[in-house]
Amino acid sequence: MAKTKPGVGLGALVDELGALEPKVAAIRPLQKRADAIRAELKSTCRNPKKGARFSGEKYTAEITEQEERREILSAEAVYKALGHARFLDLAVIPVGALEEALPLQKFEPLVKLRHCGPRKVTIRPITEA
Repeated sequence: MAKTKPGVGLGALVDELGALEPKVAAIRPLQKRADAIRAELKSTCRNPKKGARFSGEKYTAEITEQEERREILSAEAVYKALGHARFLDLAVIPVGALEEALPLQKFEPLVKLRHCGPRKVTIRPITEA
């Protein structure tokens, strides 16, 4: 991430961000269309082990093969292989999945809420009264 020049105040950063936001907003529709085209090109590749290449008059698109990912076939088999203590050390349960699986009165005592997520910065022009 690019750092700000030393000595640049927060007010200057706010003004710079305020000037950049409309430019960023202007390209969002273009990004959405580019993402849709990428998805359509990817959808033509049926074999995950092979990539593809498509050419127009001006550009060539290269689509890679799908990356391989490993997945656990049986949590029970992993539990038996590791043993109880080691399994508990390694197990990760998504909070959302736990919330869906349990009634609220059982779920709430098992989790804690803390402030650790991302922050949002909103820029608004200063209006003179």
